[in-house]
Amino acid sequence: PEDGGRQTIGIHNFSDNTTSYLADELDQPWESDFSINGLFTLEGSKSLLVYDKINYHEYPTGYTESHRDIYAVLVDNRTGDLLSNELHIADYVGRDEVKDIQVTDDGGFTILLKTEDKSYYNGSSHSDPKSVFARYDGDLNLVNKTIAHSDIAIGSNNYPYMKESVYINDVAIYRVADPEDGGRQTIGIHNFSDN
Repeated sequence: PEDGGRQTIGIHNFSDNTTSYLADELDQPWESDFSINGLFTLEGSKSLLVYDKINYHEYPTGYTESHRDIYAVLVDNRTGDLLSNELHIADYVGRDEVKDIQVTDDGGFTILLKTEDKSYYNGSSHSDPKSVFARYDGDLNLVNKTIAHSDIAIGSNNYPYMKESVYINDVAIYRVADPEDGGRQTIGIHNFSDN
């Protein structure tokens, strides 16, 4: 309210009735178009907040396009204090979508996302859809990232009870049209560690 109705993510501590705002805590401009993807307890009072927001990319030709990027911060789930700087998880040009997030036994997390990874040449925009699987430690340091074909994370349904794709450890299980069987819908299994 003090900032002209700017949209941001508020963090409220019910024990002392205080509210802080993510845009203020990170000291950066904030677009109004964003989504919260989830809050996950990593260990103890350390939680992972994952969200996406609009960014703009200017191609060398001068053409500018909006796209959605994925971010994360660590939050103390008892006080609401930020425990980290903002991590830019996915900054591909095009719409990046979280498909699944899992907490690992060592206090880190893995994330499966879909990206369109756009480029602009010969006067038009071109997409290179792909699936990205990344593993982070509990301090938001990237441990490894693997890129695979888009069928793994292509589904558009983001309801947690109706997933188009899920994974555990390095194995993704996903809905796919089998090109060798006339496009019949089936379930595909991909092991990221075999790439």
